[in-house]
Amino acid sequence: MEKIIAAKTTALGHEDREVLDTLPHIDEGNEKEFQQIESTRRKLLAFTPQQFEHILKDLLIQTGFEKVEVTTDKAAFKERVRGWAEKLDARVTSIFVRPMTTKWASYSTTGRATFDALLLELREELQDYVIAHELLHFHAPNHGKLWKSLMRAHLGQYEQLEAELRRMAYDKAIELTRS
Repeated sequence: MEKIIAAKTTALGHEDREVLDTLPHIDEGNEKEFQQIESTRRKLLAFTPQQFEHILKDLLIQTGFEKVEVTTDKAAFKERVRGWAEKLDARVTSIFVRPMTTKWASYSTTGRATFDALLLELREELQDYVIAHELLHFHAPNHGKLWKSLMRAHLGQYEQLEAELRRMAYDKAIELTRS
C-alpha cells in the first residue's frame, strides 16, 4: 500500500492547488519517517513557482526526458497554436486561453480555438498534444480512424500523452469537487 502526501504550491499565476506525490508505504508508528516527510513537505512549500518549475524540469530530465520546455506565456502559446495551425492546414480565426472546468480545449467549426489556462503550466509536449488534437478536428470531426491516423502522423505514439492528460484531468476534477 502507498501513502499519499499532499503538498500545496502556488501554480504559475493560478490559485493554490495540491501537488500529489506517492511515497512508499510508511508505518504509521514510525515517527522518524513521518518527520522526514514533513521536513520535505515544508521545503517544497518554501520554493517559489519558478524554483519549483526548475526542479521539476531537472527531475524530468534525470528520469529520461531529453528535453523539457514549458511555455507559460500566453502570447508564446498562441504563437505555437498558429504554427500548428499552419502545419496542419487548419483554419484558426481566434485563439483564447482561459480557465476551463471540464476539458483541456475546444475547437469550433468557425475556427475558434479555446484552451484551458492550466495548459500553460504543462510541458510543451503535452501542450502540443492538446493543440494538435483540437486542430485536427478541422479535418476529422470525430476521433475515428482518420483522426487517429493524423494524430499518429504528426505526434507519433500519442497514446502515452493522452493517458497522462487523462490522469491530470481526473486530478483536476477531484480538485474542483473539493473547492
